[in-house]
Formats: sequence, C-alpha cells, structure tokens
Amino acid sequence: MNPSAGDVVVLVTMLGWVLIAATGGSIAASTAEQAAFDDGNVDVDVDVDDPNPAFAVQADPDETNTSDRHLNPDEYRESGNLGELETQLTSWLVEQLREGAAELAEGEHETAHERVDEQYEERLEQYVEIASETAGEHHGGAFEAAGTEQARLTTAVSEYETAKADYDAALENGDQRYAHDLARELDTLAGEIENASLRLHEQYDDLEAGTEVDLSAADTAIEAVVDDVRTDQREIRDVQFVETELTIASEAGSDQISFRDPLETSGTLRTVDGEPIANETIRFEIGPQNETVHTETAADGSFDLTYRPTAVPLSTTELVVRYVPEPGSPHLETETSVDVTVSAVEPTVTIRERPDEVALGDEMTVSGTLAVGDVPVDGVSLVVTLDDQPLETVDVSNGSFEESMLVPVSVESGEQDLAVSLSFDDQNRALSETAAVEPTTVLETESELLMRATRTDNETVLVEGWLGLAVGESEGVADQPVEIHLENATAETVWTGEDGTFESSVAIPHSADGGDRRVRASYAGTDANLAPARAETTAPATDTAGVTPGSVIQSIPFWAWIGAGLLVTVAIVLGGRRYRQSDADADSPFSGRDGEGVTTGGEPEQPSLESPPSSSSSAPSASASASASTAPSPAHIRARLEEATDHLSDGAPDATVECCYEAVRWDLETRIDHESEGSQTHWEFYRRYRDHPVSDLEELDTLRTITDAYERAVFDRRGNTTSDAERVLEHARHVCSVEIEDSDRDQLAAE
Repeated sequence: MNPSAGDVVVLVTMLGWVLIAATGGSIAASTAEQAAFDDGNVDVDVDVDDPNPAFAVQADPDETNTSDRHLNPDEYRESGNLGELETQLTSWLVEQLREGAAELAEGEHETAHERVDEQYEERLEQYVEIASETAGEHHGGAFEAAGTEQARLTTAVSEYETAKADYDAALENGDQRYAHDLARELDTLAGEIENASLRLHEQYDDLEAGTEVDLSAADTAIEAVVDDVRTDQREIRDVQFVETELTIASEAGSDQISFRDPLETSGTLRTVDGEPIANETIRFEIGPQNETVHTETAADGSFDLTYRPTAVPLSTTELVVRYVPEPGSPHLETETSVDVTVSAVEPTVTIRERPDEVALGDEMTVSGTLAVGDVPVDGVSLVVTLDDQPLETVDVSNGSFEESMLVPVSVESGEQDLAVSLSFDDQNRALSETAAVEPTTVLETESELLMRATRTDNETVLVEGWLGLAVGESEGVADQPVEIHLENATAETVWTGEDGTFESSVAIPHSADGGDRRVRASYAGTDANLAPARAETTAPATDTAGVTPGSVIQSIPFWAWIGAGLLVTVAIVLGGRRYRQSDADADSPFSGRDGEGVTTGGEPEQPSLESPPSSSSSAPSASASASASTAPSPAHIRARLEEATDHLSDGAPDATVECCYEAVRWDLETRIDHESEGSQTHWEFYRRYRDHPVSDLEELDTLRTITDAYERAVFDRRGNTTSDAERVLEHARHVCSVEIEDSDRDQLAAE
C-alpha cells in the first residue's frame, strides 16, 4: 500500500501537536516566572564568588549571609535602621584596614592590597550615603584618605621588596653598577614608604578620635613594616653611599626676592667627613615646586647660587634647598633652608606663530616667548586655548615655546580667540597670571552620517551608525551627540565612540503595528565646527513575535524530542516514496516550472532582480545574467551604468534607478558568491549582503538607499524624482567604481 499525501499531512500534524504540547507549558511557565520576577515576588540568590553560576535558586528568607557584597540601603531605610547599617559599614571598613595592615606585615602584599580595592570603595560610597542621612557626623573623608594611603603604602612596600631582591641578586652576581643603581631606587622607595606611613598614622588617629574604634594593632603592624625598611636601607646606604652636608650663607638684605630680583647667595657642599665635593656640576631642587637649578662647585666644594622664583607662593617664608645627586653618584642627598620674602612680577607672553585659518583635525603650530623684561622665563608651563577650549599644555624652555596640536570638534566655527596663558591653581605666585590673545578663523567641516536599522523583534529596533568627515580619509568623530528618531518621535540621544560609531536599541511603542519602521538619525552640530547631518532609513518588519527560536528550542522537554524524532523518521520514509512518485510525474508536459509561464500556486512573490519589471526593453535581462554560470563581466556593469546615464538624460528616473540597482547588485554578488542563493527579492539580497563578512557599514547604507529607490521604481506608482535618480546614479558609480571605456562597447557589440 502506497501512503498518500494525506498520510504525510496527518503525521506532520501529529508532530506539530507534540512540539506544541511540549513548548506551550514551557513558554507559559517562563511567562509566569517573568511576571513574578517583574513584580518582585521572586528573590534570586547567586554566589558572588562564582564567576560562572550554573543556575539561580530561590533565596531562603531565613538565611543570613554576612558576606553579602551588595547591601541594599533601601531595605534599611524602609525598616528605619539606617543607624544599624552605618555601624555595620563602619565596622567593615575598619576591619579591612586592620586585616590589610596585618597581611602587609606578614608579607602578603597582594592580599593586603585587595583589602582596600574596589570593594572597599563601594562600601565606602554606601557608608557616605547612609551616614549623610543619619544625625551623627560621618568620617567618609578619613576612611577614603586611610584607604588611599594604605594602598599607596602597600604598593611602595611591594615594589621595595621586589627591588631589594634584585639588589641582593646583583651583589651576589658581582654586578656592582647595577646594585648601585638599585640602591638609589631603594632609597627613593624608602622615602616614599616613610612619608606614606606618617600620613597613614595621621588618618588612623583621626578615625580613632571620630569613631572610637581601635586601630592600635594596625598602627603597630605598619610601624613594624617601616622599621624593617629602615633597617634594610640603613645597611644599603652604609655600603653604597656617602652622606653629605650642605651650607648656604645668609647675607643681609638677600631675603627679599622676586623673579626680577633673584636670590643670590653662596655655599659649600661636603661629605660628613669634611671631604669637599669638588669640581662637579651639581643639581638643586628649590621650593615646594622643586624648581631645578644647576651650578658648579670649586675645588673646595664652594659654589654660587642664583635662583629666580616662578611658581613659589607669595606666602612662602622659608625656601628648602635640596642637593640631588645624579644617578651613579656615591653621595646621598641633603638639604637646608633659607629665609625669604617673595614678591610678584608680571611676565609678558608673545605669540609669534599661529595659523590664520584652521578646521577640524588640522594640525596647528603655536610658538612664542615668555619673559620678564629682557630676562627669559624658564621651567613653567603655558596653556593654549581656542574658543576657551584647552588644546595643549606647552613647556617653556629658556623663554621660548613651540607646540603642535590638533583642532578638536568642540571649537565652534567662526572667528575665535587663540590664547596662550600662564595660570596657576591660585593667583598668589611669584609670577602673576598673564595671557596673549590672537584671532583665528575656524572653518566648518562637512559631515557625513551613515546609519542602518534592523528589527531585532516586534519591540526593538537596533540602530547602528557612524558620524565622520565627508572629505579626506573619512575619519570618525568621537564624543558627539546623535539623536535617534523613530517615526516622528525622538527616541533617545546616543554619543559616538572613539571611531565615530554609535549603536542603540530603540523600543517600539506598544501601540504600534508590526509594519516597517522609519528611522532617522540627526546630528545638530551645536557648539562644534562640524556641519549638521541627517540620515534616514527603514527597519523592515520582522516575523519575530517576541519569543526567540533559541528559547523555544531549549524549553522543549527531552521526551518530546524522542517522540518528535520517531514521527520525523516515519514522515521522511513516507515522504520519500511520495517524492519519487512526484519526480516521475515531473516529466509530464502539464507540470508547472518556475520562470516558464506556469505558476506553481501559492502567494505571488515580490519581483526579484532575476525578473525585474524593467522599463528598458533593450537591456540584457537580469535573469539571464543571474542564471549564467559566470558572474557578469565589468563590461556588463559599466554598460548598465551607461544605460542608466542615458535614461537620466531622457528624463526617465525610474528606468535610471532600475539600471543602477542591477549594476550594483551584479557588482556586489561577485563579492559574496553570486551562484549561492538563486532567485532573491531585493530585500532578501539586502539581508544576505548585510549578514556577509565582506559588507561594511558605508556600502550597506548605500545599498539600502539604492534598494529603497528600486522599490519605489518598481512598486510605487509615484516613483522617483530626477534628483532621486541622480543621487542613486552617483551612489552606484561609487560602489561599482567603474568608468565607461571604448573597449567595453566593442566587447558588448561583439557579444
């Protein structure tokens, strides 16, 4: 007995009911769970220490997890126990400091650093938030400073231990030069450790006084660490270095100083044993900004010193003068102080070179001088601004400066002020604030905005795009706002990334139908020198109904797959017999074949490129080209573009668009395996090209524009305008990158 087509239909129907029964319960359960989750009726407890939790379970309401990393302040607000939470957070922060200090003393540097890492900062933020809502005074500043100093101390100690191990190895290997260099590095680290420990002790004292906690154990542990460093460094200094003494003469009337009237004094530099450091170029760091001055010593270690203050605060009454040995020197640094009174003077900035006109991305060079009278200023920094936008900080060397910088997009177009200024955090310095200003014209740069929109489901449109320059190398522009509009409503504003790209998922209103969605992106160019730009596209309708195929497949029980497999096996056997019968019937002269004038039934398809309703009767048919074993030649593509040009001249914009679309599609098909997909509608081809690795955003946007125009030409009785056709022809020439050649005409004539 041969099974009929009805038998196959019955079996396939049974298969469908099995799968529906299996998935229906899963989907319903999933929907119920999601609703409960949205209502807040399901608590999910995930182990925060497991980076890949296998599943989530409902939390036990009676279980208390004292190590929870995510305390919820709102729960404590509702219960009125903010004070209790503040106490818990205080205890936790103090315990982190205690444990970190103990671990540092034990040499557990990595663990000690983890005590004051991001988790400490998160809990500190919670503490400040809660403590600001309670009646008492909070100590967030002290906790922050203590955590910062403890982290800094831990890092310095870790670096010291590493360098100390390298130093011991260098001595053992007989590498005295390397050992000496490491000894200098160790001496610097030892100083950092000493200073950090002093600041940390102060923070501990503040916390103990304000919170009544006991940090004595942490104090003791830190002091033990510093004592070990002091002991090691004392031994290293005895082996590697010689201590020095610095004296500076105090002369009557020399304490009144300014940049115009500098400190002029003399002194001597010797070892502690009285041996002069003779005939050397020595370096001093002077004042709180460690301004550098070089001078020469004589045979007896004496020297003359001239110092012109620049950034010294006017409130300074004592200048520290520090001798800093050069790398490789056997001497240790030493310092002394000089009593002074500082007066301010105003320098003069002069701009000597600057551009008259600039545009976005241009490299502009600015140079000039800084001086007080005829005396050049050295060792300070100036700020270059354009339209009050900081461009660069330039260093002044011997009274001169020169720097090249790029023009950012944030500078408005038009005539703007280019300024070079000297300024400090406060104005009370030895050099007063000053500036030079010159006019510079900022040109507006043409922009380009590309965009594509894809329906991910019935509720969301994925918008991707790029904002950049329309000229040159088409560089992307970062940190610019782009407004996304869905239909006629503004959906949201996104900001471009470093390469000018942007991406956003836009929600579709629940009241909207499931049809195509018009998406528009706009860049206003406000407060910038980049011209405004717009892009518009359509997100085609999708058949997705909100449940992803993956989620449905995963929800099917195992028993359903077994039953479905049995039914599929039977259906294949019966279907195979039926297929062999139908294959035999295919030889009948009454059987329908696609493309031969006999329909096979069903809904009529959209016309595809293989059978376009072209208005050009003389054009070679697209179906012939598509069915050929080889891709259309460049000559065919060029000829189709030439034909499009003729149609445009004849005032036939739709025919122009159709020829352009065929040329572009032929060209793109050669890049993505033109024989692989058979007959496709224009939107099916668009999606195939979009999903192919060779596609790029710019060409995809161009294909979208041309496809839109092709659809209007074929299906919309209003058609395209002449300007539409001109734009499509320009896009097509750009994509195909071809020009009409005489050899093409000869080749086509021969064919």
